[in-house]
Amino acid sequence: MPEIDEGRIRESFGRQRHMATLGVTIAHIGPGEVHLAMPYDERFCQQNGFLHAGAIASVAANDKAMTKERRTDIGARGAGEAA
Repeated sequence: MPEIDEGRIRESFGRQRHMATLGVTIAHIGPGEVHLAMPYDERFCQQNGFLHAGAIASVAANDKAMTKERRTDIGARGAGEAA
């Protein structure tokens, strides 16, 4: 497997202002995968307090651009913090 250029990945991600606006960070970089994390923020919620799917989809679309596979773990509605 080719060596991971973590610096290139972080630099490219750092230029994405939309991700910064959403508070998205790189949680993990590994062979063939990049995990992104988005904190709960009321500014990006629907009227019922749940994170808007459009915000989640933005992160998922970005994730696909950086990796070969997309996996979106949304979890139970309104349940706690990320593991």
